[in-house]
Amino acid sequence: MSDLVSVMETLAAQADGCVSCTLGLEGRRQVVWGRGRVPARILYVGEAPGEKEDRQGEPFVGPSGEMLVRMLASVGLDLDKGYVLNVAKCRPRNNRTPLPEEIEACTRRWLRRQVALVQPHVVVTLGAVATSVFLPGRRFRDVRGTLQTSSSEILPELSVFPLYHPAALLRAPAWEDPSDPKPRTLRDLRVLRGILNAMPPYTPIVPPEKIHV
Repeated sequence: MSDLVSVMETLAAQADGCVSCTLGLEGRRQVVWGRGRVPARILYVGEAPGEKEDRQGEPFVGPSGEMLVRMLASVGLDLDKGYVLNVAKCRPRNNRTPLPEEIEACTRRWLRRQVALVQPHVVVTLGAVATSVFLPGRRFRDVRGTLQTSSSEILPELSVFPLYHPAALLRAPAWEDPSDPKPRTLRDLRVLRGILNAMPPYTPIVPPEKIHV
């Protein structure tokens, strides 16, 4: 599958100077592309890079990344065996939420091509923003913790499993608080583990030579 890795590296190099939206003009240090295996059974999709990701050039390397690793390990999943990225490739100024037009620009130019190369069995969306890209018009609270089929014009017919963003767990109150999302996240992760266990062994859907990005 080295051909897929080479294409992914070529795309990352092309994205390095991207100014397709205002995020590329707001003072980012660098484009934060993605990391992990290509192809991969699971694709993890977050919202946008934070300050530490912007410095290091990799997604989910700060506290949210550490929380994500712990979340997945609780059900025997290894982040390094999947592929992880953000919808937006550049850090928004002051960590604001990316604007709809910024999200669409990144999705059309880069995200759809990354998804095509990773060829995941399941896309795990982390938080409401990432979920809205794959399930437009759906409320996060209605789809969290359930297996859905993507309805996006740009990213259709993908198996999508929404989870809370790890940052939400870091901001959460104590475990005994009924509003704490951590117990719900543990239940959701067990559901995800069961879905993966029921799936056939992973094989890429499309041979490398037939992928055009």
